[in-house]
Amino acid sequence: MVVRSNSATAANIVSSIRPVGDLVSTSDPPLIVQTGDIGQVASVTEDFAGCNCHALIICSPDRRKLDGGFLAWLLNSDYGQEFLHLVKTGALHPHLNCGNVKFFSVLVPPLDEQREISAYVEAQRNKIEVAEAKVKTSVATMTEYRSALITAAVTGKIAALQ
Repeated sequence: MVVRSNSATAANIVSSIRPVGDLVSTSDPPLIVQTGDIGQVASVTEDFAGCNCHALIICSPDRRKLDGGFLAWLLNSDYGQEFLHLVKTGALHPHLNCGNVKFFSVLVPPLDEQREISAYVEAQRNKIEVAEAKVKTSVATMTEYRSALITAAVTGKIAALQ
């Protein structure tokens, strides 16, 4: 959810303004949702550079060693999600503590390989989204054809097969 605020309000919370590449359970470097729907991870993109982030854990990795996009994919993986849910606290109002999230351990390939992996995963995700859109369109079209066929049959516009 994006909420607009004026520059005076934003200036008072300047420490929460995130640059591109920061991670906060929902941006690049990853941002991790800290309270409520915990474990949602994303990276800050160009579209949201300079926006304020609230109730998020900001993961700012050493960019000489760890790519924010790669870390976001790791945190979104089954392994990363399992870790985040294991370290959460609170039953009625789940919460992540920064002190626990810092113990997320992974093997880190060279930066170039991290970027290749991230690009590959993103490309595959995009292909899946395109396929899903085609399936949704096909289902909608078939549903429309089905309704039209039923209407035509009920109104006698289709001759019975012999």
